[in-house]
Amino acid sequence: MKIEIDAAAMELASESAAKPKAMWRFGLALWSIPGIKDLSLKWQDRFGFDASFFVFLCWIVLREARFLDTEQIQAAAEAVAQWRASVLEPARNARKATKAACPRKEHPEAAAIFKLLRSVELRAELIEQETLLDWFKDASTLMRGAVTQNALETQIKFYVTRLSADFDECDLRKMCDSIFVADMFLPRMSEQ
Repeated sequence: MKIEIDAAAMELASESAAKPKAMWRFGLALWSIPGIKDLSLKWQDRFGFDASFFVFLCWIVLREARFLDTEQIQAAAEAVAQWRASVLEPARNARKATKAACPRKEHPEAAAIFKLLRSVELRAELIEQETLLDWFKDASTLMRGAVTQNALETQIKFYVTRLSADFDECDLRKMCDSIFVADMFLPRMSEQ
């Protein structure tokens, strides 16, 4: 499997502490699985799918063998809601607006602004993941379970359904199939 990872994202992976670093690398590995990035971005634009939260849910199932019920997903989402709305989403929107609206995209200063905004967005995502890990550490009643494809699919479906989104079940199944197969054949690929 060819892994193409944003250099700024890799830099953050090397800077952060042990467990957040492992989850960040896990997220980079998920992002590199064919189809995951495209579907995640499509859902992000369509109904507010949070890629960092998605990484957290996959981490919980595949690395911690835990499972969140719908109330716990709600509680975890609430733990990062203000950060997401006040910092992460505005940073993402500024980056997207810069890319779309810049009249001189080839201008070196435009590229520098875009790179800076991308870095801010990535750092905001890292803080979101660290906050979710703190929430996980404090949530003592998470169900323990087997690491199965069905558990992963159910976990992600709980989250996507919470968004009240009109999502394609087939896309969700393909996403989970790809993740589970990649994780099975590339054990701990994100922690190498």
